[in-house]
Amino acid sequence: MKMGMPHRLRMLAKAYASQDSTPVKPANDYTKEVNIMAELGAYFDLSSRRIIEKVSDCVDLFFVRAVTDCFSKNLCAHLEIGATREDARYKGFLRTGTLAVAQREKLISREKLLEALRMDLLRPQFN
Repeated sequence: MKMGMPHRLRMLAKAYASQDSTPVKPANDYTKEVNIMAELGAYFDLSSRRIIEKVSDCVDLFFVRAVTDCFSKNLCAHLEIGATREDARYKGFLRTGTLAVAQREKLISREKLLEALRMDLLRPQFN
């Protein structure tokens, strides 16, 4: 007969409980100090996590955003975006592909159909 792991653990716990029924006493009188050390450890763990979060926020604020601002300004200047002249090349950047336009129109028609069906289902039917 095979015994499963939970059954073995229950048997082991029963055997241990029958052998040693004395309550567990502290090994020394430093429980207060140990509790203070545990609280300090938890405090410093939480503090270090907050510092790590603040460092990543500072990196984002002072480095990533600064690089992004500089890059976008230079990109706009080199592409002459915002210039007074109209250029077909820049209009081409904004033009949507024919496949995307067809798919968008198909989805819009499907959305209208579903909305009409929804309204029909919500309308009270009196026979």
